[in-house]
Amino acid sequence: MSNESASASLHRLGLAHRPVAVAFADHAPAGIRVVSIPAVSSCAFWRRAEQEVFYATAEAHRGCAVGAHVMGLPLSAETREELGGSVALMSGLGYLRGDEVANIPQVRAAGAGVIYGPLADFPLQADCVLVWVEPAQAMLLGEALQTTAWSASAPPRATLMGRPACGAMAQAINDGRESFSLGCAGMRAFTEVAPALALFVIPGDAIPGLSDRLAGSLASNEAMLEHYRAKKNAFA
Repeated sequence: MSNESASASLHRLGLAHRPVAVAFADHAPAGIRVVSIPAVSSCAFWRRAEQEVFYATAEAHRGCAVGAHVMGLPLSAETREELGGSVALMSGLGYLRGDEVANIPQVRAAGAGVIYGPLADFPLQADCVLVWVEPAQAMLLGEALQTTAWSASAPPRATLMGRPACGAMAQAINDGRESFSLGCAGMRAFTEVAPALALFVIPGDAIPGLSDRLAGSLASNEAMLEHYRAKKNAFA
């Protein structure tokens, strides 16, 4: 399934924002603009990527030392120092517990930079796809991807995450499974997404076949809604 059709399928959920594709690479593919000027945060690139495809270097990510670390990008000595200061601040404020720091996910197979862009226009296979969702949309997407399935061999495999929000991206790429993040203070400040939205991260390998699975989830839920509405009316 093409990225364009996958994006169209996701928009059947009624998304407020375009799904964003992410891929790690050591160099910018031909014809893709290179961004080297730092953004205020790594997640700020996600909103920019709703509009255009671009390659952001490791240097461009130094505005957020935590985000650059989570994404496994090369860190300069200055950025490493800032990372230590950021972690100390978060720990000192009680925002992060000391034992959490070592367990924050980090992309293991990262490159020297990151390609971002709208999924519909993305020219290559994504490592993951970022989708802003409301709870009802997360429900439908989770059912389509079987994130919340009660199987005989394993419990639901949903991974619920909070701070930092970019950790959900690392989790999805490393484990090859969907990750759902409630977000973090930085994500809320820098992306300015609506408070009702959370982040659903789909691993790239789950994109093929998504259209059919999501269509099935939408159809079954609509049928159940009709059933429950009829039951509610009859009961009243």
